[in-house]
Amino acid sequence: MKKGQNTRERLIDAMAQALRIYGYHGTSLSRLLKETGIPKGSMYHYFSSKKELVLCVIDERLKPRIEDHLLFALRSGRSPLDAIIERVEELKSADRLLKERFLLMPLLIETSGVEPQIHEAVQKLYDLIFNSLKKVLDEAEGSGDIHPIDSEALSHFLLTLLLGSLSLSPSTLQKAGYVKNLTLMQEYLRSLKVSKKERPKHIQQTLF
Repeated sequence: MKKGQNTRERLIDAMAQALRIYGYHGTSLSRLLKETGIPKGSMYHYFSSKKELVLCVIDERLKPRIEDHLLFALRSGRSPLDAIIERVEELKSADRLLKERFLLMPLLIETSGVEPQIHEAVQKLYDLIFNSLKKVLDEAEGSGDIHPIDSEALSHFLLTLLLGSLSLSPSTLQKAGYVKNLTLMQEYLRSLKVSKKERPKHIQQTLF
């Protein structure tokens, strides 16, 4: 990595870490520069403002994390509901998500009404997860895998539980508590399943 690229990456990583520790309003550029030792002129070579730097954190750090860990994609050979349960199981061992306070919900709350551009960027990521989850729940209902549900309300509920847990600092929510929350989520999802006896005969014939 070239020196300039290294400086830019250091600034993005430092801002991400500062947001986790101090929050959006508690993070200033002067504090960031003091902690990194990067000259002010070097920073302004890459970023014109705090807002621009935070937007890069969202696009280059937060978005890839969401794409890697929190998109509930359908898996071939799995029922839609099992795809969600399997993804939640993977999140139980996503130690990096737990160790590093997840920024999506705190940024969504802190920037509401004060930083519309940042708030909109974060809202798009929330919508990305929400739509992915809702799509799988709709697929599950459509295939007769689960009882009729309000997929929109349920998606918001599940994301509130998941993202709320990830947003707490490690000192507030230890791994045991985080895993317990996800286990409860899985148990609830399993309770939505339609048993073989409950399935209409024509659905059983097509699925088994």
